[in-house]
Amino acid sequence: MKKYIFIFILISNYFVGWAVEPDPRILWVSDSSIVKIDGFAVHPNGNVFAYKNGLKNGNIVTRELSIFEIDGTNGKVIRILPKFSDKLDIESIAISDDGKYLATSYDGVTIVDLSDLSSKTFGDGNRVIFVPNSKKIAYRASGEGTKGQDSSIVILDIETGERNYIKTEEMIEKIAFSPDGRYFATGGSLYTGASPSYTSLKLWDAQSLKLIKEFERLNTNVQTRTIQFTPNSKFVAFLPYNGEVSIYDTETTTLFRKYDQYNYPFTGIGQFTFINDTFIVFSTQTPSTFIWNFKKDENAFNLTNYKSTRGIKFSNKLDIIILATETQLIAFDMKKILSNVTENTIDLELKSEYQKGMLL
Repeated sequence: MKKYIFIFILISNYFVGWAVEPDPRILWVSDSSIVKIDGFAVHPNGNVFAYKNGLKNGNIVTRELSIFEIDGTNGKVIRILPKFSDKLDIESIAISDDGKYLATSYDGVTIVDLSDLSSKTFGDGNRVIFVPNSKKIAYRASGEGTKGQDSSIVILDIETGERNYIKTEEMIEKIAFSPDGRYFATGGSLYTGASPSYTSLKLWDAQSLKLIKEFERLNTNVQTRTIQFTPNSKFVAFLPYNGEVSIYDTETTTLFRKYDQYNYPFTGIGQFTFINDTFIVFSTQTPSTFIWNFKKDENAFNLTNYKSTRGIKFSNKLDIIILATETQLIAFDMKKILSNVTENTIDLELKSEYQKGMLL
C-alpha cells in the first residue's frame, strides 16, 4: 500500500507542477483583489486604469463602482480612485495624451484631473475619448437637443466649454481619432426598432468635421465593438460584433485587408490592437491570441491560449501587450516574446528602459 501511495504522490506532484508552470513571457498578472474587469485604459507612463462596475440587487448596492490605478511594471494596485459621480456603471474610460486627465462616461461625461483628483461632469453622453494633442474630448451626445436618436457626436473643449456637433442618422457606438489628428472614424447603427437596420463604418475629416467616406454598410444585426488607427495613421481597423476585422487605407480610402470570421485562425475575433504600423494582435473565440503581420498577411507569433473579452492594448512606454479577461489583466513582455522568435520575424523598436526596478 505504501508503494502505491508513494507513486500517487509522485504523479500528483508532476501534474501539479505541470499545471502551475508559468508562461515566461508573462510579465505580470493583475492583483487578485480586483476580482472583476469591465474595461481599462493605459496611461502614457505605462500604468493601467481599470474599472469594475457596481452591482445592485433590487435597491441594495452589493458592489460599488471602482477605478483602480495599477502599476504597469508589476500589476499591483497603486490606489483606488474615489467616486466621482453617483453612477453605478462606466461605459468607457480614456486618458489624455499628456496623462493629465482621465475621462469616464455613463449617461454623463466626467473629466478627472489626475494631479489633484478634482473632477467636472459635462453634458449627458457616452463613448468618451480624447482628441489627440488637444484639450478636447469627443463623445456620443444624448439629451442635448440633437437629432439622429440623440446620437450626434459632440466635440467639447474642456477648458473653454465650446462645443461642435456632428449629426448622424446612426446611433454612434464607437469613435476613434487618428494619432496625427487628421481623421476620426465612427461605427454606428440605425435603429428602427429594437435591432439595428444597418451598421455604418465611416471616415471623417477631423479638421472640417466633414464625412470623407462611408467605408461599409453592414445590413446585419451587429454593432461596432472596436475601432483603432495604426500609429502612423495610415490604416484604420473596424471590428463589429460579427467577429470580422476590416482594415482600410486612410489615404486611398480603400479596403486593405478583411479577416473573415469563418477562416482559421480568425474564428470569431473578439478583440484586437495594433502594436505598430505592421503588426496587430488578434484575440479569438477559439480561444487564441496571436500577433499577425497584416502587411505581409501572415502569422508572426502565437501568443497564448487566453481569450480576451475586455480588451487588448499595447503600452508603448513599457513594450507590453495587456490582455484583459473578465477577471484579470495579463501583461506579456515583448522583449521576452521577441527572444523566442526567428530573427527579423518581428521588427519592433523597444523603447522602455529599466534601472533597479524603476521605469525611466
